[in-house]
Amino acid sequence: MQSGGWMAQSGFVLAMLAIASATVSVVNRQPVIYDTVTPKLRIEGTGFMEAGSGPPTLKFIPGLTAGLDYGFDVASDTMLVLELRKGKRWANLGSQDQATLYMSEVSFEDGTNHLMSPVAVATVVPTPVIRESSAEIYHSATPMLTINGTGLAKIHRMEFTPPLKQDEDYTLMIRSSQQLLLSKKPGKVWRSDPGPLVLKRIDTGGGLLQLNPPAGGVTVAEVQADLDAHGITVIPSSQPIYQSTPEFTVDGTGFGSAGMSFRFSNSITNFTVQVMGTEAATLKLKPGAQWRKQVEKLPGPLTMLAAKHQGAGWVPLGATAAKRGRSVAVVFEDPVILPSSAQHFNTHSHHITVSGKGFVKNINVVPYNYQMRMEMDPPLQMSQDYTVTVLNRTAMVLELGAQKSWCLTSTSCSLKVKAIDTGAGMVNQDVVVAVIGEDDAVHESGLSVARSTDIIYQSAHYKPLSVYGSGFVDNMNLIFYPPIQKNTDYDMSFISESEIVLTLIEGQKWMPAAGPLILMSVQVEGGDPVVMGS
Repeated sequence: MQSGGWMAQSGFVLAMLAIASATVSVVNRQPVIYDTVTPKLRIEGTGFMEAGSGPPTLKFIPGLTAGLDYGFDVASDTMLVLELRKGKRWANLGSQDQATLYMSEVSFEDGTNHLMSPVAVATVVPTPVIRESSAEIYHSATPMLTINGTGLAKIHRMEFTPPLKQDEDYTLMIRSSQQLLLSKKPGKVWRSDPGPLVLKRIDTGGGLLQLNPPAGGVTVAEVQADLDAHGITVIPSSQPIYQSTPEFTVDGTGFGSAGMSFRFSNSITNFTVQVMGTEAATLKLKPGAQWRKQVEKLPGPLTMLAAKHQGAGWVPLGATAAKRGRSVAVVFEDPVILPSSAQHFNTHSHHITVSGKGFVKNINVVPYNYQMRMEMDPPLQMSQDYTVTVLNRTAMVLELGAQKSWCLTSTSCSLKVKAIDTGAGMVNQDVVVAVIGEDDAVHESGLSVARSTDIIYQSAHYKPLSVYGSGFVDNMNLIFYPPIQKNTDYDMSFISESEIVLTLIEGQKWMPAAGPLILMSVQVEGGDPVVMGS
């Protein structure tokens, strides 16, 4: 009994060993193969012969049908060789750039799947297709070449006739799976002599693939000899000009004496060109025309896109392969000062608003140091006697300096802007912007407020604001512009007849935005408001 029991147990163990040894394993290799032209796929593993009797039955994800999509040969217990049928695919990729092919089942006559779980056996990529092109490009003057096709999501290598080397002769940018952009390196050529540029072989992951074998490749461009005009270059410049500046000079090389034409991004044509040798040309604006018209976008560059000799073809300009043009000037709106007869006081009026056109608010929009200048009558000096705040392109505010007067040595005058420079030079104006009169006499109440140039943050509740003057009392009401209210926006502390202290209430602001805080008038309880100036 014991012997029989032992034999029975041994038989059970041997049966388990036989089942265990009958499993199939597959090596996860994932070679990259082309979906239509890779002829064979080798799958490595174990048990392809010994795991069962008869030839194995294979199943894949995505599905493939043996005999219809592929045939296979069991080369050994460790190797299967699959061969793609003519006109079939390893996987139907659709719009995908790649797909993984899994072996999901290996079974024999008993129908049992001997593969423990699906195993990746290949990465399938689209077979690359290159479209033939007879587009003409120039030996060295053409900066870029576009190649169209399909299945171009990844490029491992390309071979041209005549030879071109990536990163030595050109750089490659993959725009999409259907388009490549080759940018020629400086000093390199597409080919040494005129003729076709042929893409002979390409590798997008599945190995070097011969393109159009009967023809030795696919022609992607026809290379022509450079034209004489391709020696034209234009030197970029940020020289400032106004919309109506009569003329300015463009510097470069290869201009020649036979006449030049220039093309701009804004399509301006109302100008003539006078060539000044081979390295300079003067552009002269026709009467009534402007270099740029859209004032909302000024100051802004005047971009030259292309140039040509008389009777020759256009040569694109630019510092990069994209040839997006050269900026040859920065255009400012024509400055205009509008007249005004507004009445102001000589020292009591602290701010004068000037209207016009072409004022530049943001000095960072131009690529060089910029500062507005004005010539005034009386001869006030900017930054010393007054400062300028540009509100927008049509308005600016002149602010009188502390202890200064608009009329300088007299008590009344007509304030004129004689000339203004908003960025491209002085432009004569000779326009009255304000009529300045004598200051009002000190009010009978004795109230006055001293002007201050203190700078505070709009929400600085931690920093009290001291106001100095004369005739102050404890029960005054201050009228500000922009309006702020005592006990709502700020608290007021009476220090003396010549000083009060204002403290901003936490959570409030002195002003909604940056700018001067103006005390318009002071009202003592029971009295009329006393105007403090403007």
